[in-house]
Amino acid sequence: GNQVSMKRSKSEEEIENFTGGTQNDWRKRKTLYFICYCLSAIVGLIIAVIVNEALWYSAVGFDTMDNGITTGLKIMVFVASFFSLVFVFLYYDSMINLQRSQGVELTAGMNLMALYESRHLWMFLWDVFVLIPQPFPFVHFTVCIPDLHHLDEP
Repeated sequence: GNQVSMKRSKSEEEIENFTGGTQNDWRKRKTLYFICYCLSAIVGLIIAVIVNEALWYSAVGFDTMDNGITTGLKIMVFVASFFSLVFVFLYYDSMINLQRSQGVELTAGMNLMALYESRHLWMFLWDVFVLIPQPFPFVHFTVCIPDLHHLDEP
């Protein structure tokens, strides 16, 4: 009968060897890294809120009372933030490699030039910018708001 040959061209094999996977492999990795990125960012945010509430309820005057639990939670927030940044990097790396597997010629590696050429630089910077405000452990600051209406005066 009429059998269609599913033989891949030489250039497809060269692209796969160069990028480390097929288009389908990079699509799957991109999806996995995006899910991991979102989950680790959400977990870090939830733990940060728990730490904030625990410190607020333990406050004596303007001083917060750290204990082993809040210290452990702060470390967990830092770890979640770190993994979020790692997964952002891996997500954009997989997007660049997906474009390479489609035959787009980009600068080698995962760097600012490759991000710029692939038109993902601004989204990458935005994602990193959004992740940076996640609280880091052992960094404390108090925002003082002055009494503008002088309600504290008799």
